[in-house]
Amino acid sequence: MDCKDIKEHMIDYLGGTIAGELRCAVEEHLRVCEKCRLLAKDLERTASLVRMLDPVPVPAGFEKRLSQRIVAHQSASSLWHSISSAIIAIGQSLLVKPVGRRILRPAIAMLLLCALIGGSLFLLLSSNNRVDATDRAFIEVCREQHMSFAAANPLADESALLLKERMSQMSDNL
Repeated sequence: MDCKDIKEHMIDYLGGTIAGELRCAVEEHLRVCEKCRLLAKDLERTASLVRMLDPVPVPAGFEKRLSQRIVAHQSASSLWHSISSAIIAIGQSLLVKPVGRRILRPAIAMLLLCALIGGSLFLLLSSNNRVDATDRAFIEVCREQHMSFAAANPLADESALLLKERMSQMSDNL
């Protein structure tokens, strides 16, 4: 295994969700590669810091509202797909057949364009996309907690690990 493979399996290894030959291969690589060993140590520290955070209570009914929104979005998307497919099929059949008047083709094309734009606007502005006050407050609490954790631990996320690795490579080249 090389360092790239180890990085793909590191979270699973630290979480104890891999076993057998793969676990042995990761452990063997960690014994010989200091860079990956340091990465594992940094990830373990980050995980312990995250475990120290207080859980944010989920507002009552949040999961139910989220599930309803997901189902509504999926059904609206499939409904829109069915409608647009039917409109396109009708439009294509009308445009392919020769019609006595040349004005019919542009009129149908304009009608199809208006239907597509109108349907898109309807879906974008539908009431299913609104976020109620309790959901907004919950999201804001999560965002603030993430921001305070990130400010207190600037090198605790994965992007910082990549930055740290790049800085290490740059110092090795000097």
